[in-house]
Amino acid sequence: EKRGYPIVNIPDLTLPQGEIIGIIGDNGAGKSSFARCLCGLDKSSKGTLKLNGNALNAKKRRHISYMVMQDVNHQLFTEDVLDELLLSMDGENEEEDKVRAQEILAGLDLSDKLKLHPMSLSGGEKQRVAIGSAVASGKEIIIFDEPTSGLDYRHMLEVSEKLIQLKEMKKTLFLITHDPELIYKCCTHLMFIEHGRILWHRPMDNEAVRLLQEFFSHEKGESAMAI
Repeated sequence: EKRGYPIVNIPDLTLPQGEIIGIIGDNGAGKSSFARCLCGLDKSSKGTLKLNGNALNAKKRRHISYMVMQDVNHQLFTEDVLDELLLSMDGENEEEDKVRAQEILAGLDLSDKLKLHPMSLSGGEKQRVAIGSAVASGKEIIIFDEPTSGLDYRHMLEVSEKLIQLKEMKKTLFLITHDPELIYKCCTHLMFIEHGRILWHRPMDNEAVRLLQEFFSHEKGESAMAI
């Protein structure tokens, strides 16, 4: 809460599991705050999440979810890129984990960066390492805050392929994004936040596409006016 007013006020919300849910809304609408509440990072959050019939408080949500923040510099901890992914894995079989981590990095065009220090990479490469760690984590709910920020089109496609693979593994994904291409490539559900409330959410049907186009045309107009 800020000055007594809730940043996010969602009395009740039911969303599908195993889908890629795009979250759109203006800057400051509450998208990142919603994400932090969802994965249990916001200690002031009073809500609960029901998953498979179980009510999960913030502590339990932290165990089953993973969030890739917009500024990934806060999420890079180790001395080389391979270790960065291994850190987010369960560590039960080190050799299997290494093979899996290398496969994930290859899919993100990072095979030649395995032994480099994460902080020595470009912004887009760091972003892909953080996404790789999310993929490697095996968590049930994964939240991405602007995952294609700073990525070119080719790497955006690689990221969208990884997200689709996660969906096929029955993971539930939330994407906060201003990238319509990413939404069209991989989102199966769409949600619109305004002033901390969910104004609407729906599958990616024709009406969702219309609403999406309306939102982005409005956003472009706002940007033009700001210039």
